[in-house]
Amino acid sequence: MNKISLTLLTLSLLLVSAMNVLGQKDRADIDDKYKWNFTDLYESDAAWSSAKDKLAADMNKVTDFKGQLGESATNLLNYMQFSDELMKKVYQLYIYASLKSDVDLRDAENMARVKEIRQVFIEYGQKASFVTPELAAIPETTMKQFIAEEPKLEIYKMGLMDVYRMKMHTLSELEEAVMAKTGMITGTANSTFSVFSNAEMPRVKASIDGEEKELTPNVV
Repeated sequence: MNKISLTLLTLSLLLVSAMNVLGQKDRADIDDKYKWNFTDLYESDAAWSSAKDKLAADMNKVTDFKGQLGESATNLLNYMQFSDELMKKVYQLYIYASLKSDVDLRDAENMARVKEIRQVFIEYGQKASFVTPELAAIPETTMKQFIAEEPKLEIYKMGLMDVYRMKMHTLSELEEAVMAKTGMITGTANSTFSVFSNAEMPRVKASIDGEEKELTPNVV
């Protein structure tokens, strides 16, 4: 083995060892400067819950656009802007819940928040199940005319025109609603595996270079 390869191997082993040591630390033992500052998103868990409840009320407004999307460029723009603002709030809620859950997958309250916000996604998907079929029903020439008439629709052009590429795969409003309801079911297997593999599953120990070590993703 040449000197460069030996040096690289040594550095790799040192890195693995360091990662393993860090992996064993409890969050309480880590300096605050290395932790996520969740207050950048919400001041507290209570503030998060309040924002989630307000979002649930705002989501109901999506039904006001039903049957209106193909009426005019203005109606279409109003919906797109409404959807944009709503999704910003949804993803902010999700990021907060997801990051807090990642801190400790054994924490039941953190896991509950993730499930709550996933349920919000699902409920919105059901309420907005009319959107894609309604967009697909707008003649392509009309859609292009709307975009030409209203410059503010230009930033949505790729997504709007992509509706026609996917038109043959678009379901009816009822079918889209049914698909939205399966969200929690289809995500269960991955969520369960994540909790078991990262928090609950016992780690196998092995002797490495004469030293007993716990096998974690860092070591493997």
